[in-house]
Amino acid sequence: MSHAIRFSNLADFKSHNQDLIESNPMQYFFLQQMIDRLAKGKEILDDLFNISNGLNQIAVLKTAEVCLIYDNKYDKTLIPLLSKQLEFEKFKKFQFAGSKYTVEKLFEINHASYQTQKHRICYKCAEVNKSLVAASGSIEMAEMKRLDDLILLSRGFEKDYYGRNVTFPEAARRIIIGIQEETLYQWIDNGKLCAIAQAIYNKFEFPVIGHFYTDPAYRNKGYGSSLVKEITKGLLNTGNEFVMLQTNALTPQSNRVFTKVGYHNAGEYILAYKDNE
Repeated sequence: MSHAIRFSNLADFKSHNQDLIESNPMQYFFLQQMIDRLAKGKEILDDLFNISNGLNQIAVLKTAEVCLIYDNKYDKTLIPLLSKQLEFEKFKKFQFAGSKYTVEKLFEINHASYQTQKHRICYKCAEVNKSLVAASGSIEMAEMKRLDDLILLSRGFEKDYYGRNVTFPEAARRIIIGIQEETLYQWIDNGKLCAIAQAIYNKFEFPVIGHFYTDPAYRNKGYGSSLVKEITKGLLNTGNEFVMLQTNALTPQSNRVFTKVGYHNAGEYILAYKDNE
């Protein structure tokens, strides 16, 4: 039997959902970030509650600007009570973010139209696919002598992943930092730069692969998957239990790269705008 759990303050909500957040910090990053912003008085809290049937649960945190809805496992039987507790019929135009299938089902049962603004997939890997055959060429640390070419790929990544055009100086700053910190890698074949990716350590207690991009002229040749495999293998061999990454679901080619390497889908997130009156 599903029931609602109401919280009188943010601290109780955070304590109740801490295990959920810690189970997949990348998937629930926005929820943790919003809790932190509310604690610092940077957002206005409107509502918070959980829906649970004893096994599965949905955590809901609503501010003046966005309604966050996250589940530990998709369970459509919880959605009607979620809708009732939210008083969804009273929403006009509003932003919703969180677990993809739960948010989409909420819209569906209310016959609400919406626009998906972001769709991200979290991937996790604890063991690389040993049968994946490497492409010709090799992995190297990114080099200053290839700065212009690295910047070109970096700008391509920003356009594909975020849909934004970054300036040459903006991209140059990121590339130079990656080279200096030795976190940026490149795949070289016959002297040509084919793909880039970065190992990121600063957001979570586990490494994340980001800034992955293959030159469109060299796609479908295995360069990207070879690069990701080598970086992942190196990170696992240095004692990390697993490696994670997040992708734009609207770029299916890069998603296929990760599954070939041995990554599996660990959760999907959407940001959607309810646009009907």
